[in-house]
Amino acid sequence: MTRRIRRPRRAILERVQSVEIRNVSRGGCCVESDELLPVGAFGVLTVDVEGALRGEVFRVVRTGVVETGEQRYTAGIEFLPMPAAAASLVEVIADIDRG
Repeated sequence: MTRRIRRPRRAILERVQSVEIRNVSRGGCCVESDELLPVGAFGVLTVDVEGALRGEVFRVVRTGVVETGEQRYTAGIEFLPMPAAAASLVEVIADIDRG
């Protein structure tokens, strides 16, 4: 009897996590959260800008602990290039910079 080798199936894992944006630039931002985002993790940051959802694909490049009485973490995230049909968050930030 021949054993069939199964190929791994591809899937998308989605986890929604609320973050507070501490500062933002065209290249990335610093966020604060109750949960640690591990270095190297990828995700999509979605922000409501004047009633329109804008998103950017990102990679976590550094993490830290907030020095308060609560358990809070910071994450430095880098925006990654991504073709998009709609205006991206980076484009909105650039418009604000040009202001």
